[in-house]
Amino acid sequence: MAKRPGGVTFVAILTWIGGFFDVLAGALVLLFGTDPDLAAAVSGSLTTVAILSILIGVVAIAVAAGLLSGSRVARIVVAIVEALSIAGSVWVIVATPTAIAEYFSIGFAVLILALLFSPKANAFFRR
Repeated sequence: MAKRPGGVTFVAILTWIGGFFDVLAGALVLLFGTDPDLAAAVSGSLTTVAILSILIGVVAIAVAAGLLSGSRVARIVVAIVEALSIAGSVWVIVATPTAIAEYFSIGFAVLILALLFSPKANAFFRR
């Protein structure tokens, strides 16, 4: 059995942290989200947005656990999410060429994909 590469562990930790903050943000909106400006900004119910945030966070935490255990499904989920992130960032750059942060988002997504599909990661997920 191949040892888990550090890059996979790094991606799993980042995924877990992101999931934690999604859950936290959703919980905070449920508890304290009474701002009408915030409701207008999300174009809908804050309760719905909060619950979706919590659900996304729980899925992210589960995916992170899957990455740590070598789940191919978790790897595919992260790859799809990162590909969608790249596509979304490219769309934003085309629409708003001054959106400099999107270049960093693309770079981060490419880094995650490179770590998840490195030769060592391939051996780990192949087991």
